[in-house]
Amino acid sequence: MKTYCNTVNNTIVDSERHFPSTNPATGEVLGRVPHSTSEDVAHAVAAARAAQPAWAARPDAERKALTLKLAEVLGQHAEELATWVTREQGKPLGGVGPDQVPGARFEIFGCQAWTQVTAAMQPGERPARPDFKELDKLTTPERIDRMRELRARHTAQAD
Repeated sequence: MKTYCNTVNNTIVDSERHFPSTNPATGEVLGRVPHSTSEDVAHAVAAARAAQPAWAARPDAERKALTLKLAEVLGQHAEELATWVTREQGKPLGGVGPDQVPGARFEIFGCQAWTQVTAAMQPGERPARPDFKELDKLTTPERIDRMRELRARHTAQAD
């Protein structure tokens, strides 16, 4: 059985304790994952805070390019990532189209879309807070269309 570790500051960090990660739909044990302590989390947060100034010092165009590259990699590995989400959470793979049941594929699509939206934002711009009451009124196909519309709008603004 594979034992997984955390990665902090580009370094593999193991844990003294692990627990089984189990697919709730099938009961399959996927592997052993770290039982991170509050100290482990504090160390990871401190590392992220220490790395942030170097990220902020990069030119906006470079940060945008790196963020778009991340979105590209998410897209290239979407099926693999969706399969892992399904295995870890027990939810269906689902799809992304209007006639599809949303599931893990929809989540990965959302990750990729919002990464692209983030890349398209101008320096200092903050994303509008979604009106969750309004989103709750939408059907799944309408939510998908709304995500595509936001992604297209932000991409057009960035060009």
